[in-house]
Amino acid sequence: MVRPWRFKEHIKWAGDPHLRAQNLPDSPSRTDSATVGGGGLVWGTWLQLTGPDERITPASIAFLADTFINLPSLLPQSERGGLIPSETWFPTMTLVTEFKAPIPALSEKHATRTVGLYATGTFWGEPQGRHDSYLEVWTAPSELREGIDQAGWRDDQFCIATATQMTLSLPMEVNAGRAKYDAPKSKL
Repeated sequence: MVRPWRFKEHIKWAGDPHLRAQNLPDSPSRTDSATVGGGGLVWGTWLQLTGPDERITPASIAFLADTFINLPSLLPQSERGGLIPSETWFPTMTLVTEFKAPIPALSEKHATRTVGLYATGTFWGEPQGRHDSYLEVWTAPSELREGIDQAGWRDDQFCIATATQMTLSLPMEVNAGRAKYDAPKSKL
């Protein structure tokens, strides 16, 4: 979990190293000067609500759609253009969530507290490090570390929702300054 997240004790995740490796400069999926389109950054994880009585709901899907690693921080350090993720705030400016299917009930094929998240991003630039992301929220076959690997498990999973997001890359001081500005003032 990302250190400053105050809600980190309520969720846990298991990232996909294969997807993250696609962001490396030597990945065959990366574009170069001889290719057009494609490329971009990708990230994926299984994300679980940790409370035993918690359940994935439409409201939690909207929250989870905004809870993924900010894609510019996945860039190799040599390609970040001075961006330091721990010193950067990535405020969400727009988030549009589209529900694709009902959330399934607990069954032998679907978990109730875990979903799969898959995110892609293909734009990052001025002004203010604006970047666009696309996210898919998928059903999960089991809770984290509780399943048994079975052939064909993917055939029973489906996309619950998609989300598009536009985010900025701003110095963390902007967030800290805003927090001081927005703090309620005592009347004493």
